[in-house]
Parts: sequence; C-alpha cells; structure tokens
Amino acid sequence: MNTTSLPPADAGPGGPFARWFAPLAYAYIGYGWWQSSIASLSGAAAAQSPVPLWAAGVFAVGARVAGWLLEAGYYVAWWRWRGRVLSFGRFFQWTVALSTVDLLAEAARRSEPTAAWMRAARAWLAGPRPEAGLNVSSWAIAFGGAGLLTLLRLTLVADVQRRALGSRWMAPALLVAATWVASRVVLAWSRDLLTGSSLR
Repeated sequence: MNTTSLPPADAGPGGPFARWFAPLAYAYIGYGWWQSSIASLSGAAAAQSPVPLWAAGVFAVGARVAGWLLEAGYYVAWWRWRGRVLSFGRFFQWTVALSTVDLLAEAARRSEPTAAWMRAARAWLAGPRPEAGLNVSSWAIAFGGAGLLTLLRLTLVADVQRRALGSRWMAPALLVAATWVASRVVLAWSRDLLTGSSLR
C-alpha cells in the first residue's frame, strides 16, 4: 500500500499556536493541569501521603503527558496503517491544546453550584459523573463524564484529523468515537477487575 506524504507546512492545519506564543501556551496548559491535579488530590488521603502535594501534581501532569503521547501515537499509527500520513509532532501539539476542553470539564465537575439549573447545566456540560466509590458502578464512572464538552473535544480531534488528511468527516469521526467508547469499556472492565466486582 502506497503512503501519501503531506507537505510539512501547507497541507492541513498548522500548529494550534504561533511559534513565538507556543512555549507560553503549553506552559500555561501544563500549569493549569498541575493546579487541577492538586485540587483533585487534596483531601484527607493527600494529607497522610508522604509525597508532597506539589510533587504529586507534577507526577499527575507527567502521566497526562504520557497519555497525550500515546493518544497521538495511536492515531498516527492507525492512519499510517491505512496508508495515510499524519504528522506526529503537529498532532501531538493539537492533542495538548485540545486538552483545555478537558480542563474546563474538570473545573465544572469540581464546582459546587447551589441553584438547580446550574447543577443541571454542569451535568449537561461535564457529564453526570458520580463520586468514585466501591458501591458505584464502573460503567457509571467510565461513561459518567460524557457531556457536551466531551462531545466538543471529540469533534475537534476528528476535525484536526480530517483537515490534516484532506478527507471527509465520516472516517475520522467514526475512528475517534469508536476509540473513545473502547477506552471507556476498558476503563470499566479494569476497575471491575481491580475492585473484584467482576467476581461477585
């Protein structure tokens, strides 16, 4: 199968930020995820941990960067298998930039609105994700984050691929949607195995 190369600068979307602004933008995104990780990790369990909270936040950001690398590598490998070339570096940049949508969703989930309409809006935007616990269904946790912001991010990821490959919407959209659903199923199964729920 012949592989069709794309010109490095002309075909498809360029990077998400201008070159002079990119270092500041990525540093700000990293700082945002560091703050979000600290907010998620803070609590009684964090107070008893021997690892300082700031260091745990750094580790969490490192794990997220690894996830972005895997995500970008997966899509690049998939399209290469299909005979198309997707720039890893450029797509990785977009993956990091689009994580700001996830960052917004995380902030919405941590919010504690008092008005009923605000709680409903939060559920629509960030998904009705329940609090993690042994008595909570793994499927509810895995798919509970499916809200409008998740749909927005998946749409933007598919759009970046569509523009980079010069293709129609169908193939990238189906790939991104199927990948997201598969990752949620794996998450639910993994949690069931770790908690022993699958053996009950």
